[in-house]
Amino acid sequence: MANENKQAYIDFIIECFENGAIERGEVMAMVAKKWQMSVRTFDRNFKKAKDKHSERRREVEKEKLNTTIEQENEAIKKGLKTKFDRLMVLQNLVEKCNESIESGLCSDTFFSKDDGAIETTRKMNQRELNDTMKTLHTLQSEISKIQGDYAPTKTETDLTTKGESLKPKKSVKIVFKPK
Repeated sequence: MANENKQAYIDFIIECFENGAIERGEVMAMVAKKWQMSVRTFDRNFKKAKDKHSERRREVEKEKLNTTIEQENEAIKKGLKTKFDRLMVLQNLVEKCNESIESGLCSDTFFSKDDGAIETTRKMNQRELNDTMKTLHTLQSEISKIQGDYAPTKTETDLTTKGESLKPKKSVKIVFKPK
């Protein structure tokens, strides 16, 4: 009977952990509402429950990792590019944009009936240069997003309603008169 009670205590403490109560004091208060036990007994049960809960979490994390590895292997088998491959493609495009901006040249392809495709190089105009710079910025942003190196977006809190201030429209003035 004592072992069954002990296991019930441990299971209850683990349930408290799973519900978000992780601090000793919080869990002790919940246990005290349900059972009466000494602090020493609670501490022993708390330690065992904590160890058991940690073991379960490690098993779950290990299972998640195995599942992720299996999914990545399946993706590779299907021919999907890995994160690294996608980053390399974007990096190559960034390098091409940098070369075009530095040299100020771009290539054009003309088609003729006799010669087929003819590729020529010419100087970029300002619009093409601006478009290339914008493309470069977009590519660099994509690389940052994939790597997680971007600043969080800032949201501005608007403390007004329909453009009107939340301050009271009428003010009350309190005047104290001496006797």
